[in-house]
Amino acid sequence: MLKLSSEVLGHDHIIYIRAAVEPESVTENGDGIIGFTSANEDDGHQHEIWYNPGSMGQEIPNPDTGEPMVIPERYFVQEVNGHTHEILDQYLSIPSNKREKNPEDYEEIKKKYLQIAAQAYDNDCSQYHGDAIKAEEMVFGGEYQWDESIKQVLQKMKRPYLSFNVLKNKVNTLVGFFRSDPMVPKVKPTEGSDATLSDVYNALITHTLADFIEQMSGSNIPHDTALYYTAQNEPMLLFDNNVVNEEKYRLMNVTRREYKERLVIFNPVDEYYLDGEDGAIESWLLDAKTRKRILSIPGFTKDTRRVTEYWVGTFAADIMLYDRLSEFDGYMTIPCYATIRRGRIKGEVYDLIDPQNELNKRTTSYIELLMRLGTNAEIYDDETFNDENDKQNYETGRSTPGALLKVANADKPPREKTPPRFPTELLQIAQLSEKHIDLISGFNTEGVAGVRGVQSTPLFRERRNAALANIQYLFDNYNIMLRQLGFRLIEMYRILYTPERIYRILENHSNEMRMKNNDEFTINGISFTQYNAEAIKKIWENPDSLKYDIVIDYGPYYTTKSDENFATFAQLAQQGVPGITADFLLQLRPDIDEAQKKRLLNAAQQGQQMQAQLEQQKNNIEIEKTNIAQQGQNIRQQQQFEHETRMKVIDKGLNQS
Repeated sequence: MLKLSSEVLGHDHIIYIRAAVEPESVTENGDGIIGFTSANEDDGHQHEIWYNPGSMGQEIPNPDTGEPMVIPERYFVQEVNGHTHEILDQYLSIPSNKREKNPEDYEEIKKKYLQIAAQAYDNDCSQYHGDAIKAEEMVFGGEYQWDESIKQVLQKMKRPYLSFNVLKNKVNTLVGFFRSDPMVPKVKPTEGSDATLSDVYNALITHTLADFIEQMSGSNIPHDTALYYTAQNEPMLLFDNNVVNEEKYRLMNVTRREYKERLVIFNPVDEYYLDGEDGAIESWLLDAKTRKRILSIPGFTKDTRRVTEYWVGTFAADIMLYDRLSEFDGYMTIPCYATIRRGRIKGEVYDLIDPQNELNKRTTSYIELLMRLGTNAEIYDDETFNDENDKQNYETGRSTPGALLKVANADKPPREKTPPRFPTELLQIAQLSEKHIDLISGFNTEGVAGVRGVQSTPLFRERRNAALANIQYLFDNYNIMLRQLGFRLIEMYRILYTPERIYRILENHSNEMRMKNNDEFTINGISFTQYNAEAIKKIWENPDSLKYDIVIDYGPYYTTKSDENFATFAQLAQQGVPGITADFLLQLRPDIDEAQKKRLLNAAQQGQQMQAQLEQQKNNIEIEKTNIAQQGQNIRQQQQFEHETRMKVIDKGLNQS
């Protein structure tokens, strides 16, 4: 990382702090050289940067209170020419106005941005929006599942159009599975010593996402969507609020990616590049004097490299307000697709629309036919009824139990016509459509939901995983989104949060864990109460952490640290790791009172004793079997010996005779 020094004797330096101490420079107390300063412009002198490890992993008594505390690591500038410098909290950064530009080719740049916006809208309309609306209507169910033209025809014919919404159950099952086991970005250390920074990041992510996770619920998409139209061959973004004679233009940010050849300053030994990636600054945005100072630091050189830049244009309609190089190393909109192929996007519902339609049509026809066949046709002639009134009474009352019906001749009532055979094939086709929904969706609801009361058994988990195997791609794509979200969040913390704000967030997080869950927030195994603001500030000082110290992964969300620890060790216990006993696991659950813990522990011990007795009985049986087999072998050997002895005697007698 690059920082600034204090001004002494009319000059200052740029300070370069490496990722690790030079091994050959380490002293007995752990101090060592970890960097250098830039050269002074007048006499060329430079300073070494030394590192003192402090006591980040030790408990040191506070001289004022006697309570244990953490002494942070520190860096200091070695004395040269009778003076030294303080290392300021300020990092070498790009001035804000350097990221903004007012290009001479304003119209051309504006056109690029608006073309991206128009293309994005066109892709939504042609590749996604129509299918999304159709899928939403199918899940909503009812008459929305029927095509409007078909529905109008059926209405004119006075025929029913029924909905048998199987899709809703499918979607609810998947949504319920995601909600019951929510995943979040997880920061993991590349080495054990990096766990300190990982714990800080994970606490920040929990602070950011906790409310969203705990309140997971469906949200309606607003219908005040932007309307694109073409005016004078230029795309414009108009916000339509349906108010006559009033137009409001939406403020819009558009991100574009560019590949450019740039002069990059870097340290090849440390693989430290000022190329705008992984949180590093863009060396080509620095002024010439600053670039020269950095190049005076031992190990730095320069070269032309192809770099990726993300530019953000801010618009009101077609008026570009800003054109700015983004501080973020990527797009701020993070996609999450079920399926995307050749630009086309579709969700899990898309392929289920046709079988759902067929199920509705066939089952509706089946029910309608049953209704028609339920009342058979009857044949009569002009002499069957005395008058029209008797005929109407017969027609309306013939299916009424106990009805008294009048005909002209009781010996010649209307003759019932034999009904046609009910087409059972229609029912089979309707059932086949429902099977197609299970087949195409890749899972059946029963396999995922399981049986109430056995959700925690290994057998259930095995069956559920087998039921979800065909749609694993949904979870894989979701987890890819989580990793990208983790990267963007860490960049956001680095750009927007000061060390003081980080400390306040962690302090509030620690207090909330203690007050709500009777839990303790720890950083690398040490209670947060042992860290002061200065210690957190030192942890936060390394802007290159994303590149060297941590990796972004994903994992289950837990409301408390104790829940996470319990789940981790319980899984290890299931894998047969020795030493993880019931007593050990119960101690990880502070939410269980001591009396309940004792009862559970006694039950566990009784179970262990019973298991030990069964194992002992099994061993005794095996020993007994072995003894019986040995006895049998001894008897057989003795019999064999006696037989051989007799045969020898007989043979000897025959030889003598």
